Amino acid sequence: MADVILVNSKFTATTFANTFKKLHARGIHPVVLYPAVNVYQFDKPHSCKLNFLSINRFERKKNIDLALSAFAKLRNLEEDVIKNRDTADVTLTIAGKPPPISDLTDIFY
Repeated sequence: MADVILVNSKFTATTFANTFKKLHARGIHPVVLYPAVNVYQFDKPHSCKLNFLSINRFERKKNIDLALSAFAKLRNLEEDVIKNRDTADVTLTIAGKPPPISDLTDIFY
C-alpha cells in the first residue's frame, strides 16, 4: 500500500473520495500537491510569432488535412484580423504519435 496518495487539486481529491469510498471510509485521504510550475515564466511570451499547433495521433480519422487547410487560410487572412501580425511569419507545427505498424498498411496500400 502507498505511504501517501497525491492529487493535483481539491476537485480531484473529492473525485478520488467519491470513487474510492472504501478507502475514504477507512480514513485514507489524498493529499493535494499543486503542480510545481513557475507560472510567472508564462506572463509574457518570448516571441510575438504565431505558431499554429496541431497535436494528435497520425491517423486518417484525425484529419490532419483539415489542420493544413486551416493553416493555409490563416496565412491568407488580412493582418488586422489577427491583431496586426504579419501572417507570413506564422509557423505550423504538427506533432503526434504515429499509428502502430499494423495500421500503416491502410495508408500505403
